[in-house]
Amino acid sequence: MKKYRTKPAVVAAVVLDLNNKAIVSDWLGATYYDLNPLGLVVKTPARLMMVALSGEWIIKGAEGEFYYCKDDIFWATYEEVEDCVAMYRTKPAVVEAVRLTKDDELEIRDWLGAAYLDGTDLGLYVTTPTRTLMTAYGEWIIKGADGEFYYCEDAMFQATYEEED
Repeated sequence: MKKYRTKPAVVAAVVLDLNNKAIVSDWLGATYYDLNPLGLVVKTPARLMMVALSGEWIIKGAEGEFYYCKDDIFWATYEEVEDCVAMYRTKPAVVEAVRLTKDDELEIRDWLGAAYLDGTDLGLYVTTPTRTLMTAYGEWIIKGADGEFYYCEDAMFQATYEEED
């Protein structure tokens, strides 16, 4: 698999907790779907909805889209921008990543190892640190620093990563 480096980017983000769910849902605007005891159900670009749990970060991407992120992954990826409330910059990091295609599916399954669960006509089910997600063909699978896997939509991947030399 090729290696990619994160591009410098500044994002807006907030950690979700039991006391700020109403404030966060206002910030999410039309992408906010529902409040539930565990967190917020939020519409995302590739998925109809996701559940952002209490203690997880909600990140607003460059095109106004929203993503969730576990606290430890957030702090491994972002650093606070001084004098700017709720703005964070990505840390330089190199990751292994592959764009999921039908042609490379068998090689990708081997690379995923135990994280690969099943395949469908639309993509692969992959275990991430917080959930099992269906990664669609055309999306990227990223291997984190601790060997964990994440999916990333192509537009977000292109905006965030560049190929490592």
